[in-house]
Amino acid sequence: MEDNELDLNEQQLVRRAKLADLRAGGMEPYPQRLPWPRTHTAAEALAGHTAGQLGPDDLVGLVGRMMSVRVMGKAAFAHIEDGSGRVQIHLRRDLLGEQAYDEFFRRLVDRRLHRGARPHVHDANENR
Repeated sequence: MEDNELDLNEQQLVRRAKLADLRAGGMEPYPQRLPWPRTHTAAEALAGHTAGQLGPDDLVGLVGRMMSVRVMGKAAFAHIEDGSGRVQIHLRRDLLGEQAYDEFFRRLVDRRLHRGARPHVHDANENR
């Protein structure tokens, strides 16, 4: 154990272990660049959807900090927040693939990671 880890509480040590696991699996939790461009801020995505300019077939490129994650079996919900606001994303195991979903969302993800997302835009009440 390093000297600077002596002052960390249990939660901080668990988060560091999760970060190490993510990096060991080839995922950088705080990436410098994403493989797609940011197309909208959270506020722009919400406003575009509300105004009818973005629909269920539209992909948006979001970048921000993952602030909460709720895993509910084969689906998960997460909030990504940027300087303009917060967007809820819905993640499905059947669309992401079992291994990616299980490793990332059920075991390794922690809040406050900087992430990007490319969700389809839809209302939470839509059956998608």
